Amino acid sequence: MAGGFGTRLRPLTAHLPKPLVPVGNVPIMEHMVRLLKRHGFTDLCVLLYFLPDSITSYFGDGGRWGVKLTYVTPTADLGTAGAVKFPAAGLSSTSAAAPSRSTTRCGSPLAPILPIHSRSWPSTGA
Repeated sequence: MAGGFGTRLRPLTAHLPKPLVPVGNVPIMEHMVRLLKRHGFTDLCVLLYFLPDSITSYFGDGGRWGVKLTYVTPTADLGTAGAVKFPAAGLSSTSAAAPSRSTTRCGSPLAPILPIHSRSWPSTGA
């Protein structure tokens, strides 16, 4: 999820989406993309809303990080729960998904959570 307005980080996020705010001179979302790649997640779907062109311009198709990035942009702000559910409509019933925030910095191993999300992820849009 990379669509929030970053209101608590203003003025940093007035013209820069929160996922591009640097942490250690690297956009916070890049840290997450690298973490996901390191743990075997290579097909990433990114939900955008606030200043989406800035994010797509920086990350492109994800090839620079060895991942495939697909972007979805809703027509309205969906809030957190809606942002998790929105991309699920495009998943097949055999897809595995592990929703994450692009602005969360984490060092935990992610692969062990995949079976949990595979069992609990909704297989329909309902």
